[in-house]
Amino acid sequence: MAAADVDAISASARIGKIRDQFIVDLRQGRIRGTSYHVAQATVNFMRKLVANCKYDTYDELLTLLKTEGRAVTAAEPTEFVVGNMVLRILKLVREEQTRLILGSDDVALADPADALHKLWKAPEVAQKEIATKQLRKATIETINEFLQEMENSRDNISSQAADHILDGDVVFTFGQSVTVDAFLKVAATKRRFTVFIGENAPSCNGKALLESLKSDEKCSWAELRLVEDTDVLPSMPQVTRVVVGAVAVLADGGFVASAGTLTLCLAAKRHAIPVIVCAAFYKLTPKFLSANDQEQFNKLLSPSSVLPFSQASSYGGADVICPLFDYIPPELVTLYIPQTFGIAPSHVYRLLGEYFHPEDIEHNL
Repeated sequence: MAAADVDAISASARIGKIRDQFIVDLRQGRIRGTSYHVAQATVNFMRKLVANCKYDTYDELLTLLKTEGRAVTAAEPTEFVVGNMVLRILKLVREEQTRLILGSDDVALADPADALHKLWKAPEVAQKEIATKQLRKATIETINEFLQEMENSRDNISSQAADHILDGDVVFTFGQSVTVDAFLKVAATKRRFTVFIGENAPSCNGKALLESLKSDEKCSWAELRLVEDTDVLPSMPQVTRVVVGAVAVLADGGFVASAGTLTLCLAAKRHAIPVIVCAAFYKLTPKFLSANDQEQFNKLLSPSSVLPFSQASSYGGADVICPLFDYIPPELVTLYIPQTFGIAPSHVYRLLGEYFHPEDIEHNL
């Protein structure tokens, strides 16, 4: 067997080992924590491919990342942040290639898709090859900077809290969200307000958020109250704003969140209460979904926590469905707060061009 064939087989085995380990960790829940930790693990996986795999040109690197990106995205399609981070890394690789060729940081001048109004003065990109070592080093540095940006995103969202919560407000949130937790705590260092926390049965993780808020001695709360899911609507007349987290922010301005969030948002709409969604940029996805697309975004949990098996015979042939997520349409959302500044749901689509390349979106990687 030729030496080139041996090297190719070795490279393929190395790639397969990296990919398979990541997929196993993802499927078996070894990547513990929040969406941030899944996003971070995905970016680290892509960085390993850039650092350790063999490629001779920019096109080969792009093909490698697309192929492996499709594989890990298909392995767990309801983990939106995995596909989001694959698309984002592809965009970063494209931008880094352009910078290296032009010797300029003004990527918008070289990429008309990012700035159509500059199309007429976009310079011709020279047909020259960038050394693999140079491309590898520059791409890894860019990914490291991106990881740092991800790490700072929660603090950047929280820093805007005092602009959206006022003294005397009654804020309703639902379940447990690390981002909302930090957002409320920062607001409570500057404002005095009440927080109603939806219990979010059957997981009842609203209790964990309640304990977390109580434990912070820097915060000055007017009142912290745990509200049962059945009391969401009766509590609404007292509420001045709703603040929730998101699992994914969709291209049409809707979002996916914990089951029960839709009920809260509908109640807020009924009482004309603004709904604020705290979501980092890595949760933005170019997908368009609706409540009819349950198989594309939802997971079904065991109904045993709602209906014990010991009582199942009493309900005859009833089907008990216990979904993990809700789809909330854009008309129920007032404002999104990413790491920069608040945006309306109708403007979410503008962020797609900033974070993703249209060619990757159009061809599904």
